[in-house]
Amino acid sequence: AYGRGLVAGEDPVPVLAELLPEPVGHVLLQGDLTAVAPGPLEPALARTLAVVATVESHGGATVYRFTKESVRRAMDRGWTATEIHAFLTAASRTPVPQALTYLVDDTARTFGTVRVGFAAAYLRSDDEAALAELLAHPAAESLGLRRLAPTVVVSTVALDSLLPRLRELGLAPVVEAPDGSVHVARPDARRAKTRNAQRPAGAQEAHLAARAAAVATRIKAGDETAASRPAPPAPASAEPASTMAVLHEAIDAKEQVVISYVDGRGVAAEARVEPLGLDGGSLTARVEDDVRSFALSRVRGVRPAQP
Repeated sequence: AYGRGLVAGEDPVPVLAELLPEPVGHVLLQGDLTAVAPGPLEPALARTLAVVATVESHGGATVYRFTKESVRRAMDRGWTATEIHAFLTAASRTPVPQALTYLVDDTARTFGTVRVGFAAAYLRSDDEAALAELLAHPAAESLGLRRLAPTVVVSTVALDSLLPRLRELGLAPVVEAPDGSVHVARPDARRAKTRNAQRPAGAQEAHLAARAAAVATRIKAGDETAASRPAPPAPASAEPASTMAVLHEAIDAKEQVVISYVDGRGVAAEARVEPLGLDGGSLTARVEDDVRSFALSRVRGVRPAQP
């Protein structure tokens, strides 16, 4: 009879309704941190209950169990302890057991005691007034600064970009290594050129001829070396999508790559790095024994590192 009605094109809801149990809008809370659904729950109630509890068994009466993990899952989605208590009271035909109330309150006490956030760089200074002045500077708004402690400020701007910006504001920052020591990049020492002693005319001509012959020999040797040199490495990827794809592959495979970038002085440079992560417009990578951040806006290309 039901099949004939469906084939005839009748509305299936009234035809099949009498075959299906009526959804219920409540549960029965138990003292063992479980809730029993005496029938199929209304969809909205079932979805909400699945956030704060875990299905333990199916059947004619579905059993849900409350655990510290399931309550924390609800809090991870933005629920407060007050909202969880209110939901349990409204959804249950039985009083909320004291054990369940304790579970919710105990989980809420430890929830969020440790906080995690993003920072591309940090600033540390024993001069609290100097940090306060920097935070109040109108030109520092674009640096994404936030004070974590009286002597510590974090920034959302990568270190390579932050340093020149701070110098533009009149500060003289230095880079701090992971162990707390000061890292200063020293340029190679340069010696002043010495003047050649005055040579007699004949000796000077002989000297110039010898130099010309030496230059010709070096040019010839360079041509021979260039002819035997293997093909250069594949060019670095310049498209942003290609760059991100190469970096993601290197992170997954824990492989090194060579990045082409523009440093804080505006000079083009290359570095052999092991990418560790991508976050907030910056690349975190291991460079030899150090960990550095590179602004993705300054990365011009990436290519696989030669073995």
